Amino acid sequence: MTDLPTVAALLTWTSKRRPDRSATPGRIIRLIEACCPREPHCETIKIAGTNGKGSVCRMLQAHLAAASRRVGVFTSPHLERMTERITVDGREISTALLEHHARAIEPVLRAAVERWGNHYIPSFFEVLLLVALRIFADERVDHAIIEAGIGGRHDATGPIPARVAAITSIGLDHEAKLGSTLADIANEKAGIATPGCILVVGQSIPDELFQVIERTAAPDSVSVRRAEHRSTAAARRGVQCGTSRWPIYQHDNLATTHGLLTALGRPVLAAVRLKEPITPPGRFEYIRGRPSWLLDGAHNSEGISALIAGLDRNFTSRHRVLIFGASAEKSYERFLPRLAEIASRIHITDDFHNAADARTIAAAAPEPLRLQPAGSSLGDLIHKMCRDHPRPDSLIVVAGSLFLVGAARALILRHPV
Repeated sequence: MTDLPTVAALLTWTSKRRPDRSATPGRIIRLIEACCPREPHCETIKIAGTNGKGSVCRMLQAHLAAASRRVGVFTSPHLERMTERITVDGREISTALLEHHARAIEPVLRAAVERWGNHYIPSFFEVLLLVALRIFADERVDHAIIEAGIGGRHDATGPIPARVAAITSIGLDHEAKLGSTLADIANEKAGIATPGCILVVGQSIPDELFQVIERTAAPDSVSVRRAEHRSTAAARRGVQCGTSRWPIYQHDNLATTHGLLTALGRPVLAAVRLKEPITPPGRFEYIRGRPSWLLDGAHNSEGISALIAGLDRNFTSRHRVLIFGASAEKSYERFLPRLAEIASRIHITDDFHNAADARTIAAAAPEPLRLQPAGSSLGDLIHKMCRDHPRPDSLIVVAGSLFLVGAARALILRHPV
């Protein structure tokens, strides 16, 4: 990161932090007050959920922008560039702007640690959140859409006041931090709502978990609403997204978006036409070529199920091959048997950031599933796919960690097709 020296220094510094789930909500508020002297005059909307957060952020931004509203969006993680995490009016910020704000807050953060103790060392996620809030204030956006990192209550975004928030979906993920049951996770994610907030709950979330969310949110006078059910035809009318292919779960995300717009008192526009697909890159992203590619950051059981359903709906006649990799901290054993529903030939790679060992994943697969460690670089594996499957009716699926999807996407888009 030669063009981001302060960002690189902060990344090194924050790596020394020891997570403390007992830290009070006042900690992040103190850091925001210290680093963001200009108070933002905008409506804040927070998005939590196991899957679908990024898609809802992008859909909501599109609707608000079409209504001539200035919108800032903070999401994570990034696929290729750190600057992808912060956009204003749909445009990614520059590296120069990121470095400028990092340079401004670095001495403030170090002074906070000196004054209040080492538990004020921020995570890198928190550093980027602080940068985003400063940029949104400077740009005087009308709406700030903030995606939660992990969970809700103990996430850095949890204490930030918001008039409206959403929980897109609930599934088993990050169990070591959020709890081992769906009820535990629902309880944790309900903490994304601050007192007096309207909380929109995705329509795929079961009634028993909806009730957990209601009970958790009740003491803070949070109004919990179910996202309005919309038929597939109505959902298709809601957003026109060019050449993108829509798996069914995106209609659930669109319903959540409509629920947020209703809570904000904004009209649900009859049609929002975009030049680019409305869903984020790397989420059921189709790239036509020889072979064609399908990129999806499915990294938990619910995500894998949604990917399989989308493939079966859109690509039933295709010869499919899978490239899969998981992040080191992920529990992948639960869904490994289902990878056979994606493709008959499966290559496991660990040539990306924070990857779980490919041989360990392959060894965890139950019989008769056979997973093949790639044994080569990701670039070589992609070149092999292009050489061995040079037909447009071949489909290479890249799934698992978003770090894998981002690395593969960069290589694929540079590869002649």
